[in-house]
Amino acid sequence: MRAQGRDSGGAEAWAHGIIGMVQTAGEWWLERRTMSRDALTNYLSALIWGGIAGVAGLDSPTATADILRLVPEPQVHEGSVQDR
Repeated sequence: MRAQGRDSGGAEAWAHGIIGMVQTAGEWWLERRTMSRDALTNYLSALIWGGIAGVAGLDSPTATADILRLVPEPQVHEGSVQDR
């Protein structure tokens, strides 16, 4: 971020915030499992990438769409024990 002339002052706080969000969402999912593991992973990834894109100045519609394409659509596996 510094190399691109952007403010990196929040980087450490952002890193801790992302870790806390993922940890808390994982704990919630373990208790409720209202969606598949893949779906939870994709939702969190989209949120994180969207935030990174905004902070990095990539918040134009095209740039955001390109980043979010990295997140695959959740696949539904009927009867899978590990995702329930």
